[in-house]
Amino acid sequence: MYTIESLEEKRTKLSAEKLALLRKRLRGEVEPTEHETIPCRPNDGHAPLTSSQARLWFLFEWDPDSPTYNESNVTRLKGLLNLKALEAAFIELARRHQILRTIYQVMDEKPVQVMAPFMTWTLLTIDLSGLPAAMREAEEHRLVKEEAQRPFNLRQTWPWRAVLVRLSEKEHVLVVTQHHISCDGWSIVVRNNELAALYTAFVEGRPSPLPELPVQYADFACWQQERLQGPALEALQTYWRQKLNGLIPLQLPTDRPRPPMMTSNGKMQLTASPSHFTLALKSLSQQEQVTGFVITLAVFKVLLYRYARQTDIVVGTPVANRDRPELEGLIGFFVDSIILRTDLSGNPTFRELLHRVRQVTLEAHLHKDLPVEHIITEMRTKRDTSRNPLFQVLFTWQDWQQMHQGTGNFCDLESEDMGRTPTDTAKFDLTFSMEKSGEVFVCAWEYNTDLFDQETIVRMSKHFETLLGAALSNPDQRIGELPLLTD
Repeated sequence: MYTIESLEEKRTKLSAEKLALLRKRLRGEVEPTEHETIPCRPNDGHAPLTSSQARLWFLFEWDPDSPTYNESNVTRLKGLLNLKALEAAFIELARRHQILRTIYQVMDEKPVQVMAPFMTWTLLTIDLSGLPAAMREAEEHRLVKEEAQRPFNLRQTWPWRAVLVRLSEKEHVLVVTQHHISCDGWSIVVRNNELAALYTAFVEGRPSPLPELPVQYADFACWQQERLQGPALEALQTYWRQKLNGLIPLQLPTDRPRPPMMTSNGKMQLTASPSHFTLALKSLSQQEQVTGFVITLAVFKVLLYRYARQTDIVVGTPVANRDRPELEGLIGFFVDSIILRTDLSGNPTFRELLHRVRQVTLEAHLHKDLPVEHIITEMRTKRDTSRNPLFQVLFTWQDWQQMHQGTGNFCDLESEDMGRTPTDTAKFDLTFSMEKSGEVFVCAWEYNTDLFDQETIVRMSKHFETLLGAALSNPDQRIGELPLLTD
């Protein structure tokens, strides 16, 4: 078992700069500290992979036909569409962002990004307007799913594609699919907003309104590799070695034995929390000076503790890794995971657990600059091919009202973001996502179907909802006594 210093002891050891950063994060601010800008690399046509990309390259070589890391988004467009303007907007988008015209090769036994010069590109259009309504709808769904599940050949083709499905003169469906090696959730927002701005300008006969980008993703890759060395790297490695010493995998009960080789077959289960939870969450957040993320993560950890009967609970959670202003407008794979290990022993009250979770979360964020791939290497544990290393469960939290989310304004078109198209895959045993939408939380449970049945996940989601309601109404109740079942 590991020990954690108290939060106050940790604070006394922080430098003035880190203490200021900590205070900003506690207030929910994301203002970066002053820094030198990321330098532009020599224009030699290739660059190293980032640590996050290296992981996906390894997985691509292991299973090149897998769609697990496809990110496919669908937008419904209503109104008269200017096809030439839309195609020109995509062309300008690819010119601006080198990552969209990057392939991946091996040079001197190391994978590298190879940036291709811009070439002509044509938007693939499929016309379904001549089909009967019922047949048209079925064919639309088939095409969308097929696009989401069609794998990329990262060695030979650009890591994105777009298909326009014509349903009638005034209704189209735009399907954009991108491999995760070239994007993350933030990137999709950037891409959609830039695409809309470019389309609007070109429809109106204006040039691109977007300023040139200060750096490219490949510049970030070179900077990251140079930065991960020396005393700063050694300090991060020491922290994570100590924090993860003696780590035991989470043993959730499964419906079937774990296959000897990890699989990615998956499904998604969606649920919504009652609207009154939002007010209760805000109230407890203010009382305890913790974020909604910390509260819901603590409830989720109680759920795992009760299911696995383990007090040492480890989950991963994504971090945007865009603290520097020159990275905010880039398309690329910046997101990484941090590892949150919490001791639930002693049957604490939920209120006590909140402060344990907050402390662990703050520490992890202060040491987030070491990519998870480096942590895996540093741990030097024997790889188990049946499960993800370090953590098997991912927790994500998103309040879309705090982000510039949407499809942008496509001139005089009515655009509706239909969201991400499921690929029937799962990156982990279980990924639990909470997204605030208005006054409710939409919960998404992505699960590995080789381990869990849908009925099990539905039951787990109901247990989580019951736990959340009980914890919010009575945070002084001990976590072993919080109810999983309603009356």
